[in-house]
Amino acid sequence: MKTLACLLLSTLLSTTAMAEDTLLAKIAAGLSRSAVLRAQFIQTKTVAALTRPLESSGQLVYARERGILWKIERPYRVSYLLDDVGVTELDANGVVVASAGQGPSWQHVSRIFRALFAADLQALDQYFVATARGDPARWEIALAPRPALKRIFQNVQVRGGRFVDQVSFAETNGDTLVIRFINLREASALDPSEFGARRRE
Repeated sequence: MKTLACLLLSTLLSTTAMAEDTLLAKIAAGLSRSAVLRAQFIQTKTVAALTRPLESSGQLVYARERGILWKIERPYRVSYLLDDVGVTELDANGVVVASAGQGPSWQHVSRIFRALFAADLQALDQYFVATARGDPARWEIALAPRPALKRIFQNVQVRGGRFVDQVSFAETNGDTLVIRFINLREASALDPSEFGARRRE
C-alpha cells in the first residue's frame, strides 16, 4: 500500500509539472510573437524605512532584437536603455549622459528584465525556477530565485494575458517594487530616433 501511494503521488507530481511546463511554453510562445511593443508604466517602490511609497511613471518601448527603452516622465525626466551592453542613461535627445551600469552584473540586470517582459524561459532559467498557474488568456508566473540571487530577491511575480501586465519584486531587505503596464500595444516598427543612442561630442 505504501509503495502504491508513493507511485500515485509521484505520478500526480509528474503530471502537475508537465502541465506547468506546457502552460509556460504557451505563455512564452504568445509573448515571443511581439517584435516591438509600446506601453505606459507606473512603478511603485515601497521602502521599508519610509512611510510612503515612491511612485514614478512614463513610457517604454520594447524591441525584441534591441532591448528596452525606458522613459521616466514623472516625477522627473530620464531615459534608460537596457541592452546587451548593460544599462545606459540617455537625455531627451537620445544622447548618452552616463553609463548607469555596464559589465557582467549590469548585463545580467538588463537580461533579466528583458526576459521578464518577453517570458524568455531559457534566459530566466539561469536565474529563477519558474512555476505557472492559470491559462494562456490569464496567467501568473512565480519565480523563485536560484542561489546567486537569493540574497537580493525573495521572489518575483509576473502576471499577464496577451501581454505582461505586472511584474512584482519582493526584496530580501523588505522593500518591494511593483511595475504595472498600461495600454500595451504592438507596433510595426521603431521610430528612427529610438535606440539610436549617441555619445556627446
